[in-house]
Amino acid sequence: MNMQFHQFAPLQAGTPLWLTRASSCLLRGLLWTSVVLGGTVIGNFARAEDAPAEKITFDDHIQPIFRQYCLSCHSADTKKSDLAIDAYAAMMEGGASGEVVVPGDLGESRLWALVAHEDEPTMPPDADRLPDDKLDLIKRWIEGGALENSGSVAKVKKKSSLSMLGDVAIGKPEGPPAIPESLFQEPIVYSARAAAVTSVAASPWAPLVAVAGQRQITLYHTDSAKMLGVLPFLEGVPQVLAFSRDGSRLMAAGGRGAAVGLAAIYDVKTGSRLVAVGDEYDSVLAADVNAQQTLVAMGGPLKVVRVYDTADGSVAFEIRKHTDWITAIAFSPDGKTLLTADRNGGAFLWEADTGREIAGLRGHSGEITSACWRADSAIVATAGADGTVRLWGREEGNQVKNWAAHGGGASSVNFAGDGRLVTAGRDRLVRLWNADGGHIKDLGTFGDIALTACFTHDGLRVVAGDFTGEVRLIDVESGQQVALLPPNPPTLAMRLASSTVQLETVTAALNAATSAKQAADEALVAAQTEANTLAANLEAAKANLASAQATLDAAAKDVAEKAQAATAAGAQVKQATAALAPASAAVVAAEAELSTAQEAKADTAPSEAKLTAATEQVKQVLTTIETSQTALQSALAASKASEAAQATAAAAVTESQTALQTSQTAVDDYAKQLEALQADIAAKEQARVAQEAAVAAANQEIASIQADQAAYAAAMDTLAASIAAAEQKIAAEAEVVAAAVAAQEAAAAELATHKAAADEAAAKLAAAQAVYDAMKKAMDEAQAVENEKAAATQAAELAQAKAEAAAAQAKVDKELFEKAQAVKAEYAQQ
Repeated sequence: MNMQFHQFAPLQAGTPLWLTRASSCLLRGLLWTSVVLGGTVIGNFARAEDAPAEKITFDDHIQPIFRQYCLSCHSADTKKSDLAIDAYAAMMEGGASGEVVVPGDLGESRLWALVAHEDEPTMPPDADRLPDDKLDLIKRWIEGGALENSGSVAKVKKKSSLSMLGDVAIGKPEGPPAIPESLFQEPIVYSARAAAVTSVAASPWAPLVAVAGQRQITLYHTDSAKMLGVLPFLEGVPQVLAFSRDGSRLMAAGGRGAAVGLAAIYDVKTGSRLVAVGDEYDSVLAADVNAQQTLVAMGGPLKVVRVYDTADGSVAFEIRKHTDWITAIAFSPDGKTLLTADRNGGAFLWEADTGREIAGLRGHSGEITSACWRADSAIVATAGADGTVRLWGREEGNQVKNWAAHGGGASSVNFAGDGRLVTAGRDRLVRLWNADGGHIKDLGTFGDIALTACFTHDGLRVVAGDFTGEVRLIDVESGQQVALLPPNPPTLAMRLASSTVQLETVTAALNAATSAKQAADEALVAAQTEANTLAANLEAAKANLASAQATLDAAAKDVAEKAQAATAAGAQVKQATAALAPASAAVVAAEAELSTAQEAKADTAPSEAKLTAATEQVKQVLTTIETSQTALQSALAASKASEAAQATAAAAVTESQTALQTSQTAVDDYAKQLEALQADIAAKEQARVAQEAAVAAANQEIASIQADQAAYAAAMDTLAASIAAAEQKIAAEAEVVAAAVAAQEAAAAELATHKAAADEAAAKLAAAQAVYDAMKKAMDEAQAVENEKAAATQAAELAQAKAEAAAAQAKVDKELFEKAQAVKAEYAQQ
């Protein structure tokens, strides 16, 4: 170790040996004290690191480079591309294409890309790259935070989780839209009665809706009404919810009155909070995020709209034109325009990036409660406490349309993708309007003031909430309520208990349905057996009918034949009877001729022959008639017998037909019974399957809740372990800090002790030096006197002068020796 004590002058030549040794001893003591003290300090504190790297600044290192290579084109006088880099402030402001230096981010600094010839146009233009040592200085300057001077502190622009996710889509996302994946479903807060619903918001591309509640946001599936997860908002009540244009993020803004206000942006899939901006002293009442997700605008009771940069949470600009609470804020879907409105009816359009005023929107006579842009960014709608909805054009801020929407005041307005609007109001109504403000229908009446309403992604349903905390999912076509979406969902334990009870209920219903199905199956088997018997009887009846019909047909044929025979016999009788008359006439004529012959006494023989012949003929005819009548009687008897047989056969047919009809009726009745039984079995099977599905769903719900409980418990255990580890680490660090503080205090005490000793030794050394100086001065003065005396005396007096001088010198040496001895003894006592 090479140490110098510049405060002590070295002893001059000619100094007595004892004084030289005394001074040397004193210096060695001081040196040892310094070494010991240095060792003590080093032993208690870590050695200093190597000297920090050189601080590269604009004033000392970068401006000279710019002066040499760049200022001919980019000074305050030239400013090509509106860029001046001769002064730090001007350079950091950037040029026509925006900022050129991003402190700490070489990749985002366009200045570096141009001077390193990584992008066009290269700088300097039409020239080689800057020398490597110059480029290295510029690189180190940007990476070190782009400091202005040696007194500057690096303020590197930090990247938020948003900027790290890459490009942001401002329309329909590529691939499936974002839906929550395995979010915790344990609510942050549960109360028996929900508070007023401050906001609802629907994803623009997915069947997903967010419902604001106390210190939480609940996410629901709008097709199934199933809860998908809970996002914490521990800072208070989320007053405003808004999805990003691609549906991948959800912004929630709010806080606690007179305490805190901010906006947080969540990843919809994971539920993680990506960024939180704002540090308001009151709750945020209105907010929105732009399409590019780079800016969040918010406002509230403080009457100021602040627009924050999501990359670093800094305030991009402020709007202080409003005279009352900020109640509505909305960025246009293309991200170019910002609307802000207040409780006094004031509304304005601003350039979204700069905050430059575009137009004032004058029309509402009271508070503007809500605002929403149409999908094409050409029209913005506002709703007010004056009960009207007004449509405004973006280009000039002119009022396009207005109509009275709700008696007592309109609370909310929201556009569907096709231009329809839905509103909610103090009259407790939710109403549907066409793009021109024509009333389509009402979508229900709430029990209290309707506060908010929005369309789902497909425009087929509406989600609306009221002052009592009731949130309804409404079908637009029918106007009927589909489900309730509570902002204060039950806890996992409550859901598990409810699902367990439901499981018991549906299990009992399943058992009953299974028993009913089994009984119906048995009844169907019995009915099928009876139906088979009836079918066999029907077939037998059909056979009997066929046989009786055949008998009847045969009898009818026989009757027909007998009738034909009787007819023929009757004809023969008639024919014979007809022949009897001429024969009888011939007999009468013969008898008359015989009588005449007898009276004339003529020959009677011919007449008698004629009479005999005629009589014989009559006998033959009578015989024929008798024979025919006998045949006729036989035929008639046979016909009557056949008719009787026919009647018997007909009766048998009728009986068979009756039996057949009876059997057919029985079969038809049993067929209906079978059909009814089969329908009943199908219904019971459907009910059984439904109950099985309900049991499976209940089991699945219970398993899901139990898994959520396990995951939640594991997360809580992990958090508890982390907290314990952090507390342990803090305790250990506290012990280290306490030990370090104690060591520092001990070292300081020791330092004070050694410093006191050093100061005392230094004082003594200074005193000895002063004695030495005084002695030397006296010796010099004495020597001068002697010299003067020697010069004045004669050579004859030289011996005497020398003797006198020797005596004087001896005396002085003695005094000096005595004083030195005293100093030496005093120092030895130290």
